[in-house]
Amino acid sequence: MNILKVYEREHEKRYYVQSLSESVHFALSRDGGEFAPLNSNVGVLYAKAEISERNTLLERRLREPRIYRHGGGYRVAARYVDCDGAEPYPNMMYVWETADFRIFDDLGLVPRADVPESSDTIEISDAEADMIACALPTVTSDKPATFPLIEGFADPVIMARDGRYYFIATNDSTGDVGLYASASDTVEGLFAADNKPVCILPESDEWDLHSTFWAPEFHEIGGELYILFAVGGRQFSPQSHMMRYLGGDLLDPASWERPVRVQRRNGEPLTTRGITLDMTHFALGGRSYLVWSERYHIGSPDDSGSMLYIAETDAKRPWRLLTEPLLLSRPLYAWENQSGTINNEGPYPLFCGGKLYLSYSGGAAGGFSYSTGWLVLDCDDDPLEVENWYKVPYPVLASQYVNGVDGPGHISFFRTYECDVMMAYHAQRPGQDGRRCSAVSPVHIGEDGVPRLYPLS
Repeated sequence: MNILKVYEREHEKRYYVQSLSESVHFALSRDGGEFAPLNSNVGVLYAKAEISERNTLLERRLREPRIYRHGGGYRVAARYVDCDGAEPYPNMMYVWETADFRIFDDLGLVPRADVPESSDTIEISDAEADMIACALPTVTSDKPATFPLIEGFADPVIMARDGRYYFIATNDSTGDVGLYASASDTVEGLFAADNKPVCILPESDEWDLHSTFWAPEFHEIGGELYILFAVGGRQFSPQSHMMRYLGGDLLDPASWERPVRVQRRNGEPLTTRGITLDMTHFALGGRSYLVWSERYHIGSPDDSGSMLYIAETDAKRPWRLLTEPLLLSRPLYAWENQSGTINNEGPYPLFCGGKLYLSYSGGAAGGFSYSTGWLVLDCDDDPLEVENWYKVPYPVLASQYVNGVDGPGHISFFRTYECDVMMAYHAQRPGQDGRRCSAVSPVHIGEDGVPRLYPLS
């Protein structure tokens, strides 16, 4: 007899705060006895925050989940509570629906009277148990890939080009002043002790580039190479820029054109009322798109949290948008907005099995709960139709999935010359919040065609 159980976890200070523990977890018993946690005992279903009249997020959580069959699938219902445990809508329950435990439909608040009496367990068949265990595997990394490969660098990107590999990242070691890159004939050589990253874009009075040289990314757009990154002046205000490669040595500052700020289609700055950063690019169906993180009123009571926006751009003039920005994702789920941070940031594309997997990060930047999520799009669909994107409701890479690594996130992807799919990411050594380090590891493509970002070995 197989039994599937839903539950909430006890919270643990720092390691599993209430924003994470008060979510729906799954466990499976194959014989009616002891339950084995699924998804590495990480919550799978989270309540969506409410959006206030001031455009801020009101965090919500789930308690006392129950599961029951509905039609040909399953529904999970739970109490919808605020941070104090009170129910803002006592006559409603929060409900999710799934047929395969891979795709979950967020039905939101449903009248309590429409939710049947049910319990926190349900009996399932052998075939159903196999399906669920495959969809929500528990994997531990007994032999994690070497971490860290380089200390004091975050938001790493690796590019294979002309027989070599190039590394670029945010340089925490120098207070984020300047863009630093390195090159090698091998991935391992990028991180050799004698291969120190060199500055290819220094601080500049002439160009008013002084701070937040953040999240640089190499991208080929319209047949030309660019670096997309955020930079600000003497006052804190990071904004998305890009600079074009002119030819010659990629590590020579003279090989790069003066950076330009990304513009809306009318030529105005991308935003004049907030910050923009973590810009990435992908091409699909012969068209080019930019995705970036944007935030308003940071550090104030009206902080919007960082949100992901998308727009089409001109491949021959990629710094000028062709369409108005569209809101793609906000950090509504509790794993994305907790521990004092409200994040959807660091997007990066991976094409796999006819789908576009857009990774992004949420949670406590620079802390244990920093994690990675997926936004998924069928490649035949229009990226500018926001409803075409499926947001996986839980983190697909978190500290709980990886031994010896805290807060893995801000991932990028690259292919080696041997055609292996790899990811670069940053994290911290356990217990050393804020000291970000970078590393690489393979991306594992499962039998179901879904890329798995763990184990890191």
